[in-house]
Amino acid sequence: MRNTHKCIFKTVALVSVLCLASGCATPRLSDDVEVVIKPGVYQLEGTSPGNLGGPYRGSIAIDRSGANYKLMWVIGRNQTQVGVGILESSILSVGYLDTKTRAFGVVSFRVLSPTHLRGKWAPLGSKSCGMEDLKYIKPLPKEKNNTAPPLKPGQLGAIRVSPDYRGIMKNWSPLQGKRSPALWS
Repeated sequence: MRNTHKCIFKTVALVSVLCLASGCATPRLSDDVEVVIKPGVYQLEGTSPGNLGGPYRGSIAIDRSGANYKLMWVIGRNQTQVGVGILESSILSVGYLDTKTRAFGVVSFRVLSPTHLRGKWAPLGSKSCGMEDLKYIKPLPKEKNNTAPPLKPGQLGAIRVSPDYRGIMKNWSPLQGKRSPALWS
């Protein structure tokens, strides 16, 4: 009887060691793995939802901002969008705003690796989704000075918006009249 207990104990110990060595004793769910998104500029390839346009290319900057992410899309010469994202498990959920048309919507990216994201997007009111595929191409440019001179009460100001991949640069210049020059260049 005593030898039987020793044999059982040795067998249990051996199985425990083998399980620990193979990783079966501590299963890792995908939610337990820390997901990382590398801050930087990504090449963007996408398709528009439904009949809104078709395939397009551009770039998107992704940067960490505390617990959130800042994103900026640049598509062609005239389209810039900004967004804020929340990473949960391996999904980056983003609300975005087109800086020119003020259209907004949502994007849901799956993080495939720290340098590759793929997702679906839809503007408000759409009944179908577009797709976007992002691949890391380079680090973010160094941050620029983002200060503006103070305006006097009642004084008009103009904003020149230029994508700098860290957000929107705001360069204020006082105006003399009531008419504003083109705000977007």
